[in-house]
Amino acid sequence: MKIGKVLAATVVAAMMTAAPASAAVLSIGTDGKLMGASGVIVAGKSYDVVFAKGTCNQVFGACDASAFAFNTWQSARMAAQALLDQVFLDTVVNGKIHAFDTDPALTNGCTNKSTCTGIIPFFISDLIIDGSQYMEGMSVINNKDNMYDEAGGIAGVFSTSSFQGNDNITYVRFTSTATAVPEPATWALMLAGSGMIGGMMRRRNRVRVTFA
Repeated sequence: MKIGKVLAATVVAAMMTAAPASAAVLSIGTDGKLMGASGVIVAGKSYDVVFAKGTCNQVFGACDASAFAFNTWQSARMAAQALLDQVFLDTVVNGKIHAFDTDPALTNGCTNKSTCTGIIPFFISDLIIDGSQYMEGMSVINNKDNMYDEAGGIAGVFSTSSFQGNDNITYVRFTSTATAVPEPATWALMLAGSGMIGGMMRRRNRVRVTFA
């Protein structure tokens, strides 16, 4: 009985360690460009991601905080880190190598071979310069040399106009898919509960067993 409990505890612990960090599904264009991804997990929630050029209004539909998936620099920074951990990766799809980590120019909106900076807007600033409104955004830097990758430690202030003239900057649009991913502790409770129910059923079955 004690051995069974130890084994059960070991299984639960192992499942907690391995409990699901869902793999993001990358969206790759016919030209081999990284267009975005689906199933990117940020703070336990799933998001679809798109990399796009254009003005803030064009990319987000409206350049307003209500159109942004994140509204604080802390949450935007978590989103930036999620891109480094789950999206900007060298991977193999259908037998073909896609160097989305070591070749920043493969990210849609970027053509610079050294670095690509994604901008995640989270707040519209009151700052207006020469008729152009500015916003606060978190930057995620994907550099061909991994030691310089960064999930924007400092939020920057950027113009809401297009980054069309920059070969190393692109907007990043996150859209919630309203799918919550259970935290490891939640998985552990679910597993423990299933184990208890299974044990009760087994005990019940043993009681009902009769021998002729």
